[in-house]
Amino acid sequence: MSLRRSIIIISCGLTILSSIIEVSNAQLPVDNNNGTENEKMSRIDFLDDQRIRPNVSGGPVKVKLSVYILSLGPCEDLSMECDITLYLRMQWFDSREVFNGLKYVILRGDDTDVFWKPDVFFVNEKRATIPDVTIKNMAARIYPAGYIFFSVRVSLRVTCQMHLALFPMDTQTCFVAVESYAYPTSDLVLEWDAVAVDTHKDLKVSHFILSRLWSDVELQNYTTGFFSTAYLRFEITRELLSYMITSYVPSALLVMISWLSFWIDIRATPARATLAVTCLLTMSHIALESDSFAKFQTITAMDVWMATCLCFVFGAMIEFATASYTLTKPKTIKPKKGDTSASLEENENSKSRPSTVTSSSSTANSMDTCSRVLFPTVFLIFNICYWVLYQFATVKNA
Repeated sequence: MSLRRSIIIISCGLTILSSIIEVSNAQLPVDNNNGTENEKMSRIDFLDDQRIRPNVSGGPVKVKLSVYILSLGPCEDLSMECDITLYLRMQWFDSREVFNGLKYVILRGDDTDVFWKPDVFFVNEKRATIPDVTIKNMAARIYPAGYIFFSVRVSLRVTCQMHLALFPMDTQTCFVAVESYAYPTSDLVLEWDAVAVDTHKDLKVSHFILSRLWSDVELQNYTTGFFSTAYLRFEITRELLSYMITSYVPSALLVMISWLSFWIDIRATPARATLAVTCLLTMSHIALESDSFAKFQTITAMDVWMATCLCFVFGAMIEFATASYTLTKPKTIKPKKGDTSASLEENENSKSRPSTVTSSSSTANSMDTCSRVLFPTVFLIFNICYWVLYQFATVKNA
């Protein structure tokens, strides 16, 4: 009985004690400093998050660019592509990377992922690779003041819209465009450094001459805002010497060789026919080998030259055919009305034949003599007009 009474008393005491504790907690003031402190800590974690750009609550990050070109080319006319290997270098300030002590810290390869980097990409690239032999070709220097210098080696194949109407005397302007993928100009601005472009001392472009290099920045307006685009532009001029040796000079020589038929006796039909046909077939072969219209789907300067040379060779062949026809088909003289005597007609015919043959031969020889002057003169005038006009067009286009 006493045990049961003791248990009841203890239970009542515990109930009263818990009630007193609850009342005491209800009367204690609420400490709001703890919540504020948590918010501050969350804010600090947010600002220190390397996924967030520097100075996220302030102005845009200014990224300075520079490029060192290691190799350029080949540049393909048919696909309108150009290969380029370069070092892309970027500099910016990040206050979260300020430290004391060392001159600077060097990070390489994938170690550079520990800090924020601009999300730049190449707008007009068709294929891009970052070499990884023996290590991924990227490096960064972090300076005590918070400035970051980042460099990456990239092999690119970029599109280059070529205008080939002046081929092979054309000058093409290609570019490499760099742009931020996510950040508009309110968050990130691209600028070129004071020394924006530099090249390897032995840089050469296959079949082209590198005329000049320059850089500029443009604003692109998209539906998501304005984005700054940095352009590296390069102008390349096609080397004409190889085309002179393989196309222009041989075709011009063939045209001149076709003129030799004008000095061959009109009665030497086999010799003149062989020369004309050989020149025509050879000229056709050279024209087909140099057929740029089939490749570029546009009429080029080379097409105009080859078509004209082919016409000159064909014209020499037509002149030979006309002169031969004139020689072999003498004019027949009809007897006069009233001459019924057979002996008189025969006598008249015998007298007229030599004069008719002589007249035909003289006409054919006159055609050859005229062609000896006409063909070279017209070809010379064509050459003057061709080279002057296309060189003027090339300079104007450049």
